[in-house]
Amino acid sequence: MYSVKMIGYYINRRLNNVDIYRSDGILSYSNNELKSDKHLTKYIDIPLNRKIIILQKSLSDNGTVFTYEQKGDSIFVNRGNEIIIYVKEIL
Repeated sequence: MYSVKMIGYYINRRLNNVDIYRSDGILSYSNNELKSDKHLTKYIDIPLNRKIIILQKSLSDNGTVFTYEQKGDSIFVNRGNEIIIYVKEIL
């Protein structure tokens, strides 16, 4: 069973904000808040800038290559004991 741990929202490769799901509610942090608290950024382990390249059979996330499965607008990457879901937001 998997549950949502964290959602990062990126605009033009830059982290806009992150939502961390906890049993007592959602904690939201903006890019500026994370930049000012390097220890928090390191603890939650989320990059402030991200370059994602999607090829036909693989996905590169900041230089780390994964195989993936695509369903609709979502891409699923199995990374050990967690699943990362990439969703392209259409405005």
